[in-house]
Order: sequence, then structure tokens, then C-alpha cells
Amino acid sequence: MNLIKSSILFGCVAGLCSAQTIHISGLVLDSAGEGIQGATVRLETAGLTTTSGADGSFTLAGEPQSVIGGMAALALDNTPPVLRNGRLHIQLGTRSVVEIAAYTLQGRMVLALDRTMGPGPHSLGLPVLGSGIHLYRLTVGDEKYSFNGVLLRQAAPVSSLADAQTQSHPEGLEKPAGTATAIDDVIAVTKDGYLIYRVTVTNSDTSGIEIEMILSAGTVADADGNVYQTVRIGSQVWTVENLRTTKYSNGESIALEQHNTEWVNLASPAYCYYRNRTEPHTVARYGVLYNFYAVDTNTFIPGWHVPSDAEWDILQSYLTAHGYQLREDNRTGFSPVPAGYRHGLDGEFYDQGTADYSGNAWWWSSTEMPPSNAWIRLLHYDVDLFRSGSPKTGGLSVRLVEDE
Repeated sequence: MNLIKSSILFGCVAGLCSAQTIHISGLVLDSAGEGIQGATVRLETAGLTTTSGADGSFTLAGEPQSVIGGMAALALDNTPPVLRNGRLHIQLGTRSVVEIAAYTLQGRMVLALDRTMGPGPHSLGLPVLGSGIHLYRLTVGDEKYSFNGVLLRQAAPVSSLADAQTQSHPEGLEKPAGTATAIDDVIAVTKDGYLIYRVTVTNSDTSGIEIEMILSAGTVADADGNVYQTVRIGSQVWTVENLRTTKYSNGESIALEQHNTEWVNLASPAYCYYRNRTEPHTVARYGVLYNFYAVDTNTFIPGWHVPSDAEWDILQSYLTAHGYQLREDNRTGFSPVPAGYRHGLDGEFYDQGTADYSGNAWWWSSTEMPPSNAWIRLLHYDVDLFRSGSPKTGGLSVRLVEDE
């Protein structure tokens, strides 16, 4: 990814600073702009909860009841990570995928990096981001830490995390903890009859948030017990999450294939996890990837099916006619995520994003594209719902549409 010139950051460890007070307010609205009364509004990590008033207004105020952390000894070897003078110091107990993201106080992601590292100590020089306060978020497997960061000194730009490791940073410029107002949390809003709404919030003192709730078309469950929300878009009803089942509706298991060579040579149903990562939060967000043989004529949930190429056309025509952009907004409730894909010719994984603006989303249709491909839909960074083809050995996401 391209990185813009920025600054070195430093901040407090393990989530929210202990002296921090939260005050977040806004409105919960329906699609007509009317206030929704009785919606439950919860700041998930801080543990603050309230209910919207008659006009839809809400206020979350108080000190956090918990902090981000809970790092297991298995991944971080009982040694908390430390961010000092632009370098992240971590001690891994096992080979792990390490993700580093940074956000502005307005919630915009300005950095998204990941790499696999072996056990032992690591000292990473982080790319520079921009003046002002930022929030760093470190994810190691299913474990999370956060760092509030403030501008200290300019540094030379770097082009990748690997390059950043060799960049030196001045010592002795630590910023006292507790001066930043960044947080790393999610506002979750629930109300019977509406889709669950979640939004990242990175500023502990935020007002004027407008949360537009979208009517739900109900929920459906797969053979593994996973429950999916659904939404009506025009004449169709769609699941609003990527499929993550390992079984068909009759209980028959789908084969899991992790190895690249075996994956590309399969001519039978199979699924996989992106980069073979099975952390619950990752699977819940991105779903799993299937080859075409898994989606061809098979039933995952009774009364629902993998959309045909023509059914994708119906959705696309509706979006165009009403001026919707899946990548730019979520007014339809379709809720795309950049889950990436597994290449059908080399078995490697590509394109998963750690923020909604980065990475790409790929979905199967049930329609073959002779002789050895099938039609798909791609949500690209500069093209909204692009029609293309993929080898049947590719690993793509799946959405379901309700039977007519």
C-alpha cells in the first residue's frame, strides 16, 4: 500500500487510559430521518450502555468498565507490547499473524499492515502517518491491544512494514500517558425489527453521531448454528453476512483444504479460511471461502440459494437505478466486507482488507462460464460490483438470496 508522510507516535498501553472519561452522544434514526425510541446503544469494550429517548437521542457517559487487552500468554508470551518512540516492541510465544492498524480521531483508517512472525522478541519501526492524535490497534490472533498516539517528531517515510524495521528513531521522547483522547471501541445499536448496527469510534468525546437503522427481513441459520441477518433490497431478500458454514443443510460436511497444491487440483466441494486463520472474530467478520464445486447446485440453508448471474444483475440494476454505491455507503444494508479471495491457479490468498476502504470483496454466482470458469461479482476499490469470471478452483465468498 502507499503510505503518506507522517510522524512518530507514542501512547498509553493496553487500551483506554485509566483516567479517561467517555462522553459520546447522538441520534438513532430510521430511514425517514425520524428518531427511534428504545434502541439499545452499547459501547462494547468500555461496557457503557444506554437506551435512546423518544426523539432517538442517546448519551454514553462515564469511565470505562473494562479495557482492551486480555492478551493470552500463548501469543504474546505474557509480555505486554510497548510502543516507544515510533517502535513497537512485542514478544511472541508462537508463530502468529500480527496486524497493525491506525485511525484518526474521526475514525478514518490511515494504516493497515499485517505480517506473519515467528516466536521471540520483535522490534518494529512503524510507518509514519500524519500530525495529530492517532489510535494504533495491534491484533495478534484473537488478542488485541491499543495505543493512543500523539505527534512527537517528523521521520522519513517508508513504503512497507519490512522497510520500517530498519528505520531508526530517536530515544527519550516519551509522551506522558493519559494525555490523549483516543479510544478503540465499537458502538453497537440493537432494536427489534432492525439490522444490528455497528460503528467504530476512536474519540472519547464525540457528539452529533447519526445512526441510521435499516429494517431487517429476519434471520436464518445454517447447519452449524450460525445465524445471519437478512435484508430486503428491491424485490430480493439477501443475507447481509458472508456464509461461514462447514456443512450443507442436510448435515453433510464440506471438505476443509489448507494446502495450496491440493486446493488448486480439487474438482470437488471444499472451503478454506483466509490464510488459514480461524480466530472466531475473523471468521465472524469475513466468513469463509468456497470453491465453485461447493456452491454449484448445493443447498446451504433451506429456502435460500447462491444467486445466479441473472439475480446479481437484478441487484445491480436496482442499486444503479436508486443511486446506491455498495463501497461508499451502506444504505441498502448489504454490508459488504473486503474478505479477499484464494487464487484458483496458485492457491495463494489475496486482497483481504483490514478496513472497509481497503481490500476487495469477491462473491460467487451459481452460473457457469464455460468451459472451466464461473461468473462472479467483485467489489473493487474503484469499481462498484464489477461482473467478471473466476476459475472454479478459486476461493470466494458466498451470499445467499431467498427463494421466490
